[in-house]
Amino acid sequence: MKRLCVFVTYDAQNRLDSYIGYMLRELRQAAGDLVVVCNCQYITGLSDIQPYADKIYVRENIGFDAGGFKDALCT
Repeated sequence: MKRLCVFVTYDAQNRLDSYIGYMLRELRQAAGDLVVVCNCQYITGLSDIQPYADKIYVRENIGFDAGGFKDALCT
């Protein structure tokens, strides 16, 4: 079975904490495709998640988490 995992994140300080890389590494084992949506206009720490994500979308925080899922699925 092929699985798609969409991981949406937001941080008020515009950074990805190191634990997110760990979570994505573990999710990678269960997902066929792993898409990460960052609900920030700019974000630091992308290098920690790039080895695990198939696609990374950085977007403005419009529509909150549901908007991030919608954008990932429609793109």
